[in-house]
Amino acid sequence: MLVNERIPEGTYLTVEVKEEKGGRICTSRRQARVIRQYPHHVLMRQEGGYRFCVTNAELMQNGIVTQRS
Repeated sequence: MLVNERIPEGTYLTVEVKEEKGGRICTSRRQARVIRQYPHHVLMRQEGGYRFCVTNAELMQNGIVTQRS
């Protein structure tokens, strides 16, 4: 999925992160900084140095970007 918006590097976004606590999977909102945007996903870094990718579909579900038609 391609998106209309270009997200500048260094921008902070609030995303939902899944975590396992005591055998249960919980979701929590975290602030993360954009490292680089690729055609189908965005590479992000949390404050602790943990890097992860968020797909454009997940960003669209959270209302951050819109789909290219």
